[in-house]
Amino acid sequence: MLLCFFGGCNQRQQKSDLFVGAVMLAEAGKHEMTVEKLNKLVKTNEHFPEAYSLLGQLYQETGDYTKSAASYEKAIKLNPKSSKAYFNLGNVYRIMKKYTQAAMAYGKSCEINPDYLEVYINAAKCYTEINNYKKALMFTQRVEQIGQNRSI
Repeated sequence: MLLCFFGGCNQRQQKSDLFVGAVMLAEAGKHEMTVEKLNKLVKTNEHFPEAYSLLGQLYQETGDYTKSAASYEKAIKLNPKSSKAYFNLGNVYRIMKKYTQAAMAYGKSCEINPDYLEVYINAAKCYTEINNYKKALMFTQRVEQIGQNRSI
């Protein structure tokens, strides 16, 4: 409790306030200001995967796919259990036509969240793009299984 009093909680609260402010700016459509705030946040505290994920989303929305991918990769490095970050990274790589990297990112997302239908669909599409039909079929079969389970 004393540690919290002498700065630990205050720093956490500041980090949280900055992030909430950034989210509010993003929701208001103020992307440049959001990116500024998030870059300030990660500069002072690099261990904030949510901030990197939001940066990835903003860079993706503005068409800066290289920065988007780098942001998602940093988010994944900090939180390797984030199925959503892998999924978003896969989406960015797919836009960039880096199908092998996209398929790998989707594959990791599937490992973490085996019932995320859209990930399997996108992975199958990527494997088709790189002519790996065996893997594409494997992901397509999983799509069918998930679909059957949902209709029960």
